Amino acid sequence: MSDAFRYSLRAAIESTISELVNGHGMRQCRYRSQKKAHVQHVLTAIAVNLERIDVHLPPAPARQPRTPTALPRSPTASGTDHALNKRPRRPVNVGGAPCRWWMSRRPRLSLT
Repeated sequence: MSDAFRYSLRAAIESTISELVNGHGMRQCRYRSQKKAHVQHVLTAIAVNLERIDVHLPPAPARQPRTPTALPRSPTASGTDHALNKRPRRPVNVGGAPCRWWMSRRPRLSLT
């Protein structure tokens, strides 16, 4: 093997090891048994490969939001003027209490 090939192979491996150690915390293992450590290494390698695949995939198209079905339609869609259908706002004093004028002119319910 030529020295250039060996160097390029080592450079590729060193960058992968650096990514695993610095980006995925592989300097220390979370588990004590060899089988569990092996599972951690395999899953981390899968995660790195998925990240590398994601770089080469085309970007996902922008999703169009669906129109809500529970809310009323906009005034332009239904063709009606919502200003005519709105109830007048209740006047409020500075302290946040309802205005006495408004309270005196409200229709009252009679229970008789």
